[in-house]
Amino acid sequence: MRGILIRRNPQKFLGLYKKIHEESENIKTVEIAVLKAKHLLLTEKYPQYDDFDLTRVRVYVLYDDASRSYSLDEIEQHYSDISIFQALQSRLNAVWPSLSTTSERELNHLEKYVKSVIDTKFKNKLKRAIADYYLARGISDNYEFETNSYSIRPVDHFHFVENRYGIYLKLENEYGLYSFYHLDDGTTHERFCRSDETFQKEEILDDLNVDEII
Repeated sequence: MRGILIRRNPQKFLGLYKKIHEESENIKTVEIAVLKAKHLLLTEKYPQYDDFDLTRVRVYVLYDDASRSYSLDEIEQHYSDISIFQALQSRLNAVWPSLSTTSERELNHLEKYVKSVIDTKFKNKLKRAIADYYLARGISDNYEFETNSYSIRPVDHFHFVENRYGIYLKLENEYGLYSFYHLDDGTTHERFCRSDETFQKEEILDDLNVDEII
């Protein structure tokens, strides 16, 4: 479930995790009567443990596929309910494992990881855009390319090794820089960066080097 949330909207998942972490920490100190009331609401919402299984799919079915019929808000609420229920059980049930559903350590790691996921999604959009550009350039002499989603043009400023292209992602209102140069052994070195409307800025991406995050 967390994997789906962080794929769909990593920044929003970070905010959700922070909210759950704050509530989980409060559960450690709030008076028992308040916690029992909250626990009762959740047990009425989920009468059986199986009710926490959102999709109820076979073990080999991809969770991303099974969750397509649920909105992001529905999945977020389900994940939050499960996490808070576990935190409540740890405080109210003596035989429940005394484990934290969240932690400062995990939050610190998540903040860095979310940045990498965002950069990966951004890089993959740039890669798809430049692939379309090369395809279009093969049938046209127009070195500027534009669709409803992005525009691409060669960058004018001189660089003695690299060929550079500026990419504007219209829907995201973000700018990227794609560059490449050929090595003596015949291979090609490619680079993707965040940029600005001038395409002078070069911000290195901390991406995960995977293609499937979209």
